[in-house]
Amino acid sequence: MTNRGTSGTQINTTAWMRSLSESFPCSYAVWKDSSTTPATIRAESNVAGGTDYNGTDASTVIQAAISNADCESLFVKGAQYDCVTTLTLKSKLRLFLENYNTELRATAAMTRLIDARNLSQVQIAGGKINGHNLAATVIDFTQTAATVTHNRLDYSHVCGATSVANSCLVNITGNSGFQAHDPILDGRVDGAGGTDSAQYGLILDSSGGQNTIWPSDGWNFCSVADIRLGGGYLTIIGGSLNGGSGTASNIKITSTTSGGGLSVVGTWMESNADNILLVEGAFAPAYVDVMPSYMSAGGAAGAHGYANIRSTTTANHLGHLRTRGGTWVNYDTQATIYNINCVATTADIDKTAYGSEINLANFTYYIVSFHGGYSLRVKSAIETSGKLYSAGAQLSSELDISNNTALRWRNAANNAWLNILYINNADHAILNLYDGLISDPENVAVTTMTGLGKAVHIKIGAADYYLPCYTGYT
Repeated sequence: MTNRGTSGTQINTTAWMRSLSESFPCSYAVWKDSSTTPATIRAESNVAGGTDYNGTDASTVIQAAISNADCESLFVKGAQYDCVTTLTLKSKLRLFLENYNTELRATAAMTRLIDARNLSQVQIAGGKINGHNLAATVIDFTQTAATVTHNRLDYSHVCGATSVANSCLVNITGNSGFQAHDPILDGRVDGAGGTDSAQYGLILDSSGGQNTIWPSDGWNFCSVADIRLGGGYLTIIGGSLNGGSGTASNIKITSTTSGGGLSVVGTWMESNADNILLVEGAFAPAYVDVMPSYMSAGGAAGAHGYANIRSTTTANHLGHLRTRGGTWVNYDTQATIYNINCVATTADIDKTAYGSEINLANFTYYIVSFHGGYSLRVKSAIETSGKLYSAGAQLSSELDISNNTALRWRNAANNAWLNILYINNADHAILNLYDGLISDPENVAVTTMTGLGKAVHIKIGAADYYLPCYTGYT
C-alpha cells in the first residue's frame, strides 16, 4: 500500500505508519508493519531520544515499551496482536487501543492476559482484549490489600476467559474507587458463537470503599453469574446484565471474604435463573439496594424455584434489603422476592412486583408499600413523633384495620400500656377511659353546668363523680 504525502509524492506503508505514530499524543505508539514476513510489531517512542522496539512477538515488543521508564501512555494502532505471555502493566499507565478492531489476543495458556495487580491509576480504554479460551482471567486488577486505586476500564470489549473454576473477564478484588464505563464483558470465546466460557464477567471479593460500574448493553454469556460479589461495595448504574445461555444469575452474592453492599440503579437484568442470588458465606452482607430497574427471572416457565431476588443463606443473612420501584417479571413459579430461610433482617420495599408475589414469611422486620391488597404493610411497630394526616375526606376508608387493635397510651407511672380506643372484630368500637376525662379545656376546673351554655364535661372512672348532660338534653 502506498499513500500520498504533502508534496504529492507517494510514500510506502512503513514510512506512512511511522509518520502517524509520531502524531499520537502518547509516549509510545504500537503498530503492525505487514510489509515484512512475518509482520513486524513496532513500538516507537514519541519521547525525544527515546528507544524504539520491534520484533515479531507482539507481547515482547509491547512489554518492552511498557517497561521503559519514559512510557506513561501507550497507543495501539488497529490490528490483531498475538500475545504468548502476560502483559504486565505499571501504575499511572494509560493503555489506549484504537478501536474494536484493535485486539490483544492470548495465544498460549496463561493465568492472566493483562496483569494490573497491586497497581493504581491505571486506565485501559477501547479495543478488544481476548483471553481466547487460554487465559483464566483476562484483566486482573486484584489488590493484596484493599486500597483506593482509581483504576478504570473504558469502552473495551473483554471476552474469552477459559472455562475453569473462578475464571473471569475482569477481577477487581481489593479495589476501591474502581470505575468501568460501558465495557462489553462477553464470556464467549473470541466473543462469538453461543457457548458460555468464562464463569464470571466481573469478580469483586473485597474492597475498602466504593466501586462503580456503568455496564454496556452487551454484558452476557457467563456460565455462573455476570457478577460475583464475595465482599466489598459495588454500585451498578444503567446498562444491562444478560446472564448466560444456561442458568447463570445476573449477580451472585457469596460473602466469602467480607460482608459487602450492592446498589443497582436503572439496570436491565435478564436471567434464565435468578437476577440476584444470595448464598451462604462466612460473612453477612450489609445491604442490597435496588432502585428502579427491570428484572426478568426464570426465562423458561417451570417449577425451578428461581426469583428476582432469592436467598439460600442459612446463618449469615443479609442485613437490609431495599427496593424502590421498577418492573419485575418472574416466569418461574417462585415469588418475586423469595427466601428459603431469610432474605434479610430488615426490608423496605416499594411496589416492585409486576403481577408477582413478594414472600414476606421470614423477614424479621419489613415495610412494604403497595403490597397486593394493602396500601402499606408492616411487620414491626411504627413509631412517629410527628402527625399523621389523611389525604382524603373525613369518614373515608383510607385506613383499614383487621382483627383487634387499639389506640394505646403508655402509663408513665408503671410504663404499662392502656387502651384508649379499642376496636374488636364486631362492627363497633369500645371507648375505654382509664381514670381519664373528656372536657373543654377552658372549663376543666368547673363543677356545675350553670352558665356554661353548650360546654360539655364528662368524667368517667370514679363513683362519686357526676356525669353532666349536654345543656338542654337529659
